[in-house]
Amino acid sequence: MFQSALDDSGKDGISPAFVLAGYSARPAEFMDMADAWRALLTKEPKLDYIKGYEAFGLHTQFKDWTVDERDQRLLEFIELIARYSGKGIAFVIDSEPFSLIKNLKDEAGVSFKDPYQVAYLWSISTLLQVLPDLGEDVMDMVFDCDLITRRQAARAYKSILKEWPTEITQRLLRKEPHWEDDRQFLPLQAADLLAYCVRAGRDPDERHDRVRDSPVYAAMRSIPTALAYVDRER
Repeated sequence: MFQSALDDSGKDGISPAFVLAGYSARPAEFMDMADAWRALLTKEPKLDYIKGYEAFGLHTQFKDWTVDERDQRLLEFIELIARYSGKGIAFVIDSEPFSLIKNLKDEAGVSFKDPYQVAYLWSISTLLQVLPDLGEDVMDMVFDCDLITRRQAARAYKSILKEWPTEITQRLLRKEPHWEDDRQFLPLQAADLLAYCVRAGRDPDERHDRVRDSPVYAAMRSIPTALAYVDRER
């Protein structure tokens, strides 16, 4: 069995892009990653959790930290991601080009009006199709329980189960979304960091230069990550 821990970043109509991203590993690898992640959180100065917007904004958990202190600690977490997973995936929907297809429907009649639901459909179908290439036959997709788009995730599951062939849908461990708290299922904190960095890379706003210019961003990009997107150039 494989698990994929996924989190989102960005809001339709507010952010230039919506991102659903995360990492995949076998459950034992995620358990080892969680143990190492938890131990690193307790290193002085201690952290309760990792969230990208807090880290790069130097507030809340990272209040009074310097940029160098922040970067050095995050690089240690990224080393754990590379060691225990090394399999990232990110689904990116840039708002402007997506607006051009909002009124379209696919062959199954699925509307493209809602970018969130499209991202979930995209992620579920892609991960299920590549699963045999990973040497596994069952996928457990774990989503952060704080996602702003839980209803769309449920709709995507129903659509996949209704429209896709049984030989594909039977690879799903669960027939509905699997929600977890990122403070309990720690790989979701890695997913949050990836989603935030990917969105920062797609947002031309100068305030995201602090992310793009960080060695943390370069280290995240060095981990193999499959990107699928509706982008500005297409």
